[in-house]
Amino acid sequence: MARRRASVYSRAVTAEGAQPEDPEASGRLLFALALLAGALLRLVLLGRPDLFGADEGTWALGARNLLEGGLAQAAALSDRPLGAPAGTPILLPGILSVMVRVFGAEEWAVRLPSAFAGLVGAFVLERIVRRGWGQPAGHLAGAFAALLPPLVSASRVATVEPALVALGLGGIIFGLRAFEEDLPLDGALAGLLFGLGFLAKGYAVLLYVAPLLLALAVRPRLFGLGRTKRSLALLVAVFLLVASAQLLLVLFARPDLFAFQLATLFGASEMAARTAAAPTAFGADLKSLVSTLFFFLPLAGLGLAFLARPVGEGEVESGASGGGRRVDHGVLWGAFLVELVAIVAVAGRLKLSSIPVLPVVAAFAGLGGTALLRGSPDPARRRREAGAAVAAGAVVL
Repeated sequence: MARRRASVYSRAVTAEGAQPEDPEASGRLLFALALLAGALLRLVLLGRPDLFGADEGTWALGARNLLEGGLAQAAALSDRPLGAPAGTPILLPGILSVMVRVFGAEEWAVRLPSAFAGLVGAFVLERIVRRGWGQPAGHLAGAFAALLPPLVSASRVATVEPALVALGLGGIIFGLRAFEEDLPLDGALAGLLFGLGFLAKGYAVLLYVAPLLLALAVRPRLFGLGRTKRSLALLVAVFLLVASAQLLLVLFARPDLFAFQLATLFGASEMAARTAAAPTAFGADLKSLVSTLFFFLPLAGLGLAFLARPVGEGEVESGASGGGRRVDHGVLWGAFLVELVAIVAVAGRLKLSSIPVLPVVAAFAGLGGTALLRGSPDPARRRREAGAAVAAGAVVL
């Protein structure tokens, strides 16, 4: 019997050459499948039904007015066919007018930007949560955002909220990169996206700007590190430059409308009050939210308790930011939660859309899923997390 030859390589070398299993592979597959399913939910039969209600009418009419009225309407955009100025933000009507010019007056054409923005928002949310708590938190949050029923429904409608979500979250991720990685140009990109968000829905973009700046402000030592001040200055300067584009157009083309346009974009005009009181299919009243998010809220409650867990080496290795430049991600998402509660609280008086703040539910649900998958070794913390999940379930019931 032939003698077996010994390997010429040591065990250390052969072990190093072996391909280790990728612990994040299953999470990436889950997220990719969720994005694919989210794309199908958004795109199949996108052209049905016909355009309907205030959620679509204002923006579709704005696109039609831009096509028919040109520069005159761009400086005094109306929510009626070539009617009186309504102070409508110009970004989404401008995008929809391009879609109509290219593809014709088709329902699917004016809804396609919302579908695309919804998927972009889910992808960016995954990046933000991953930066806070690594994986699988990021993958789970992104998957929930891709499949959350209200976010899917809003992405099938020609309305501004999906674009606002994508631009706002995009501004946050570039802002985090600027402050945590000392990249001033990313601060400028954050300002650009926030500015476009203002052109999309006026002061509503502050729902995203405020949590980011608050997460930075509670870590004052960051202002003394690297180029943080330069990043912040670029963010603010580019934001103001881009956000003022429509106001500057009105100032030069229709100076008599400047005060009205300024007040409307900041919600201080009669027209803005009338718009806020208009009905929406995506209201923020508690009953509507609970009925559509029935299965997600207990998990989100568990995620709220998860915020108290420290970020360890495992989270940093899987994508979380660490070290002295880390901003306070707990404050970031805590501020979002406060905004959600505030919008729900005024839902009876103002018909505000819940879509801009619903990503916080997907984020907390992702954290809750992580808490279930990776139980805390601390018994007291496990009890607190279980209590939070039970309390959220009680709210649902």
